[in-house]
Amino acid sequence: MSLALNVPINSVSFGQTSSLLIRELIKDNKEFITFVIGNSVDLGSQTNFPQEYLGILQKSVNSALATHNRSNPIFKLWHLNGGLDSFSEKQILFSFYELDSPTPIEVNTVKNNHKVIFSSNYTIDLFKSHGCKNLHFVPLAFDKYNFFKKEILQR
Repeated sequence: MSLALNVPINSVSFGQTSSLLIRELIKDNKEFITFVIGNSVDLGSQTNFPQEYLGILQKSVNSALATHNRSNPIFKLWHLNGGLDSFSEKQILFSFYELDSPTPIEVNTVKNNHKVIFSSNYTIDLFKSHGCKNLHFVPLAFDKYNFFKKEILQR
């Protein structure tokens, strides 16, 4: 069983987070398959995405539909709205939440994922207060590929 991803790969924040995850998986020689949200890969915002990684990423995208089994877990990076859409019975959803009162739909989405990861302890506590138990905290990551260098800001 290889790791399965369901992520956007584009130039906005979710896509850049996905690129960071993919870069680290490849660097650590992890096998994975990728279902791309939006059906389009855009690495234009990535600085120095290694050329040899492109082939590995393309293979992971091309093999996903032919090799994935719904009984295998999948890691999805996406909005809560859309968090019920899944290629797996055991989806691990990583999402972000910036409000102070989840809707019944958002609570239901969290409860119906195998695990949900948020980057805020406040959000974890908020959803726990609404009966959610499958919550995990992971702090945000920063990398040298997605942030401006000081020299650029001074121009």
